[in-house]
Amino acid sequence: MIYKIILLVLFTTLLYSSDYEWKASINKKIAFINEAVHLKYVCEFSNDAGLYTIDFNPVRTTDKYDLLLLKEDKNSYEYVAFIKKSGDIDFSFDTIMKKTTIESIAEMTGGLDNEKAKDSFVYEYIKQKTLSLHVKYPEGVEPSEVKLVGNFTLNIKKDEVKKKAFAPYHLEVSINGVGNLQDMQALNFEIAGVKIFTQKPTKNIILTKDGYAGIWSQKFALVSEHNFEIPKFTIKYFDTNTSTIKELTSEALHVEVSAGYKKETLLDLDEKPQEIPYRYIFFILFFIFGFTIGKLKFKKEKPLNKKEVYFNEKVNKTSSLDELLMLLVLQDDIKFKSIILEIEKKELTSLSKAKKLLLV
Repeated sequence: MIYKIILLVLFTTLLYSSDYEWKASINKKIAFINEAVHLKYVCEFSNDAGLYTIDFNPVRTTDKYDLLLLKEDKNSYEYVAFIKKSGDIDFSFDTIMKKTTIESIAEMTGGLDNEKAKDSFVYEYIKQKTLSLHVKYPEGVEPSEVKLVGNFTLNIKKDEVKKKAFAPYHLEVSINGVGNLQDMQALNFEIAGVKIFTQKPTKNIILTKDGYAGIWSQKFALVSEHNFEIPKFTIKYFDTNTSTIKELTSEALHVEVSAGYKKETLLDLDEKPQEIPYRYIFFILFFIFGFTIGKLKFKKEKPLNKKEVYFNEKVNKTSSLDELLMLLVLQDDIKFKSIILEIEKKELTSLSKAKKLLLV
């Protein structure tokens, strides 16, 4: 009986091996924590490729790696694995080859009961070639010290170093390159006497065989009444081209803050009344009366543009003065300076009143 089983397995293996052959490859044998590794699996058919359906769904997440589909094209599958643990890793995946037999085709095209046709499919469960990888930390580096792995450059966009009090100083930090950019965390500045506003970092990245390629960026707006300094910061990363630890370093920035905006110099504030000679008052009143009547009769509502509508929506959604202040600071528009100043100096403490002043 055992011989019959062995013969049956050998016969099935020979039957399938004559139809197709799987090939698997990995782009490196040694990798570092958080490094991207490229895996490729290709099924080559000798004939009857149209009779086969491939069910290939590798495990995507384990405690050792995260596996992401990079590309699937006919009988070719490419994945990128981001490594999470050191040690030896074996990528060993199962695949199901489903073959439609001639009998099932005849039954289905002949309009017979499809339940019989289901029994005419032949399945083969195969084990893909095991791809092995050794994972290690960079020498002399603590695991928590280096989070980024790949090739990166640092770019900083900044305002002029001279600002008026309560005027926002804008700063944008960008990291460009390829690697595990998806793991880059938000930066955090703490500067005494400075209010710092920031939004969530943006990631304009795409998956490649070497990891995520593109740009990670984060914007800041810093507001203060006095001079302040933005301290330098350093981001360490492991350079896969040179196999060395490198640093992305910014320079410290000293911002000079001069006297703030005076209310009489800001937009949207009432100007001082001008004295008008008495003899012109009658003519002016007559003109105003006629002009007002004309406006009441012919004035049309000015439609809001999309930018104004979007701004109104964001103002209405704010739930606190701090949230509204952050919105105004990030707008970087001088027409909001007066309200920003009043909120900062606690002269304007009502959220509803502030919204009324802002809504177009």
